[in-house]
Parts: sequence; structure tokens; C-alpha cells
Amino acid sequence: MLYRLILVFGLLTINVESFSQRIVNVYVLPVFKSDLVVYYSLEGEKPGDRYQVDLYCSIDGFTEPLTNVTGEVGDNVLAGNDKKILWVIDNEARLSKTELKFEVRAKLFNPLIKINDLTAGKVFKIGKTYSLSWQSLKKLDKLKITLYNGRKRMWTEAVTETRKEYNWAIPKTVKPGDYYRFKFSNNNDSTDVLYSPIFRIKQRMSPISKIACGATIGIVTYFILNSKKQGPTELPSPPGYPNHP
Repeated sequence: MLYRLILVFGLLTINVESFSQRIVNVYVLPVFKSDLVVYYSLEGEKPGDRYQVDLYCSIDGFTEPLTNVTGEVGDNVLAGNDKKILWVIDNEARLSKTELKFEVRAKLFNPLIKINDLTAGKVFKIGKTYSLSWQSLKKLDKLKITLYNGRKRMWTEAVTETRKEYNWAIPKTVKPGDYYRFKFSNNNDSTDVLYSPIFRIKQRMSPISKIACGATIGIVTYFILNSKKQGPTELPSPPGYPNHP
């Protein structure tokens, strides 16, 4: 029950795999120099049905949905007209010299699990261990957990579904970033997936770093306080910037 619509910067072609739901009236408009807005309408099969809507790009062969997107995209999207998805173009796509194509995909939202306590914007710190927990909504043998940074796969692990919890120690190979998310998939069916909300990973500050930061602040404070003894002066402008009146 998947419907795909392919866009080439406004040039429209359609590939229909099922008529149970349809995506129509799709077009793309640039916003500023770094964003694109994809407009679409979703015709549902039954009133009240909710859908999982994702935006794909040809830059990775339509392998993984784009992550730096907002709007009427993701889980629990209702059918309706004049919907839009905002995509903040990443560096990889911006530097690409090939023509980019897009796919808007919609399927009936039927999640395999419900993720507990993982909200959009949550911060994880490298070097710490976190508990990932979920509630099963389907019968599964194994649940595959994959970490993505944008479209790049960073880590994967298959766990027995009956555990309902996994203690995740962030690998040292993982770098700080803003567009991380988990992909939970049925180990026996690669199309049965659920993506977590997007979260951030930060570097954990060591005690030595904290002391160093404290020392730096102390030096700056001392300099400012001692500058006042020399009489009032104007603060210099940053290098390369003109003085303000």
C-alpha cells in the first residue's frame, strides 16, 4: 500500500503501486538559498486513517528518508490538501553536481513498536549509556536498531524483541551532530520500519575540560575588571567589522 511520486524540480512523473491512497498536486518551490518546500495533497482510503509520509532524494538512491525535514511529514499524518514539507538542504546535496530527484512516499501508519521517552531534540552525550525501551505492537522475533546521522548509517544491532529494552552505550566512532535518529525494523521484513524523532549527540565534557573552562572564564573576568581601573574606554569592534555609532 505504497504510493510514490517522483519530482525533478517541478517536472512531475508518477509511479503508482497501489490506489488505496494517492499523493497528488505535488510541486517544489525554493525558499531562500538553503531550503526547499515540497507541497502535496494526500487522498486517503478511509476517513480518519493516518499515514507515514517520508521524503526521499536521489542523492543516495532513495535509500533512506531525508532527516532535516519539518512540516506534514513522518508519522500520524492525516489525509488532506495543501500539505507541505520543508527540507533544509544539507552540504552533500548542495555540493552535488547531478540533477536531484525526490520521492514523496505515503503508507498506512501501522507501527511495529511504540518508543518510550524519546522526544524530538533530546540530547545524548558521548561516553554515557542510555536505556532505549519500547512497547511491542506486533509479534516480532528480533528487532533491528540502526543509528543514522542524516542518511549515513553509524551503528546497528539486532536484539530479541522480548527484551523491550536495550542499554545503548554510544560508540566512540560516533561524532557530535544534530540530525541523529534510530531506525527500528523488523529483522524479518526490511520494509516494516519505524523511525524515532530526531535527536542530538554532544561531546561529554571531561572534568579536566571543566577546569580549563573555569580557568579561561577567570582570566577573562580578571582582564575586564582590571581594564576598568584605567578609565572608561570604548569596546573595540570585532576584526573585520566597522565601528558602530
